[in-house]
Amino acid sequence: MLKLVHISDTHLREFNIEPGDILVHSGDALNYGDMQDLIQFRIQLEKIEENYDLIIFVPGNHDRIFENNFDLAVNFLKETIPNIEVLHNRALEYKGLKFYGTADQPKFCDWAFNKSSKDLDISYAKIPDDVEVLITHCPAKGIRDMVYGKSVGSFELATCLPNLKKLQAHLFGHIHYSAGLDKVNDIWYSNGSMVDERYVLVNKENIIELEVKDVP
Repeated sequence: MLKLVHISDTHLREFNIEPGDILVHSGDALNYGDMQDLIQFRIQLEKIEENYDLIIFVPGNHDRIFENNFDLAVNFLKETIPNIEVLHNRALEYKGLKFYGTADQPKFCDWAFNKSSKDLDISYAKIPDDVEVLITHCPAKGIRDMVYGKSVGSFELATCLPNLKKLQAHLFGHIHYSAGLDKVNDIWYSNGSMVDERYVLVNKENIIELEVKDVP
């Protein structure tokens, strides 16, 4: 079994989480998304990176530096955290499981990775049909995406999910109000938001254990 520790929307709050095989952070690690924020985030990860064989990060709308200069931001993290992988419209295979991450999301104010409905269709069409762990910042419409009684997830992403026949887990955040973990039709849906609507750290990490086909 592979133990995934999933968090999201930490916004530079100090968090204390369990060790595991893989740490997945699905975005909004930062506040304003500048270099000073990224320095603080790297310090946070340096304190815990030895607790995980692999760290996967998918940027969110507050992580603007990854949209403005992706290579600079990734290389900065990798300088001191060699076991981190930043996924944006990219797949990664690890111990027999296929991961895919994308930061693209519906338009929200003037933040990062905002896409039109047409552009989201194009982006999500790139998700491999055989992906087993999908990581996005935003939720799909209808799945842990409620804000004051309104469903605000991505319709385009919800349309895409049924095509992913090998999907075991969809990890996301963005909607602080709907943090939690569900299993529906043998698929884990994890909203890993750790802060509430007031940006107060109130939630714990989500833990998901998946079977792996090939563990060296």
